[in-house]
Amino acid sequence: MPYVNGFELAQSIAPTPVILFTGRIEYFKDIMGAIYAIDAFSKPIEKERLLKSVKNAFILLNTNKHIKGYKLFHTDGGQVNILLTDILFVKTIKNSHRYLEAYLKGDRKFVLKGYSLEFIQNIARFLLQSNRGELVSPEAIGLIEHNSKIILCGVTENGKSLYSPLLLGYRKNFLAQLYSA
Repeated sequence: MPYVNGFELAQSIAPTPVILFTGRIEYFKDIMGAIYAIDAFSKPIEKERLLKSVKNAFILLNTNKHIKGYKLFHTDGGQVNILLTDILFVKTIKNSHRYLEAYLKGDRKFVLKGYSLEFIQNIARFLLQSNRGELVSPEAIGLIEHNSKIILCGVTENGKSLYSPLLLGYRKNFLAQLYSA
């Protein structure tokens, strides 16, 4: 494909499930969950396996497992369908770039395994980046103190409300996106 690779295309149409055809199968095995892949094939393609994958895709697209606005995530509690608009706050777990804590409406929290903040922001475009390791839903913003601290509404841990630092390098873009919405 001349302008985009397969991984970028799959990310752009998420959460639509895809079947991958690649010459680099070892690369895609690690990221299949991140792009909602049903299966990945290297050449030559086995007809029976392809038919089974297409059947699985058809079933998935025509059942409640794949509902518009939901994304299937690999989490600490197994695979979980999450309504994207339920996401209030996402932060990187310290010392890990591929594990995120996602705080959802209803005091739900999951550890998302194998995802980057960039990936989450690409599929949940309403989330705003307040600093290098955190995304905030406009719905979760209770108060912005001194243009540097976002007090979160509906996001708690151990009974205490959380906040997100609004760092200088992110402030202009964050506020512009927030007030244009």
